[in-house]
Amino acid sequence: MDKKEVKGRKKAKNSKTKKEVKNKSKAKIQIKDKRKFAIGIALIIAIIVIVILLIVLNKKADISNVSDFSTLNTSKYSDELLAKYQTEESKNKFLEDYDLVQGAVGVYIITNSTTDEDSFTKLLNQLTDILKKEEFSKLSIDKPSFWNGEWQIDDQGIVKFKFGSKNITPSWVNDEELINKIVE
Repeated sequence: MDKKEVKGRKKAKNSKTKKEVKNKSKAKIQIKDKRKFAIGIALIIAIIVIVILLIVLNKKADISNVSDFSTLNTSKYSDELLAKYQTEESKNKFLEDYDLVQGAVGVYIITNSTTDEDSFTKLLNQLTDILKKEEFSKLSIDKPSFWNGEWQIDDQGIVKFKFGSKNITPSWVNDEELINKIVE
């Protein structure tokens, strides 16, 4: 064997080892079951998305920047709503809003009554639907958005309010001037 052959064999041997090294490194990266791998990655991504959603959904809004308290979750914001409602100013605001709604209901009854025997019953049913569906525009007023709860009407045409939860019901609901205006 001459020197050229020896060099050629060494070169071939070295090139084989380099190819083998490349193949071995590729083998480490290769995935045996691509379906299981894809399912695993999908599960990891789903878990991350769920965790992020839970964090975002459980984050409380700053109640001082909220203009419509009626849409707040009563269990999540009960402490903040109770603190907001517990004041004397809130009691006075409730009386104003109550008078506004009761006046609008009275005007609606007078405007829409007929001489039919069951006219008042029909009007009460209409008013119940209006208050339940919160379509206060039919009463020609905006729905008071400060209060979290529902407006109701009894069989005599008297408006009542029920707070969305006992946890947000202020202590002034038991005051004498509010006894027939709030349902507990």
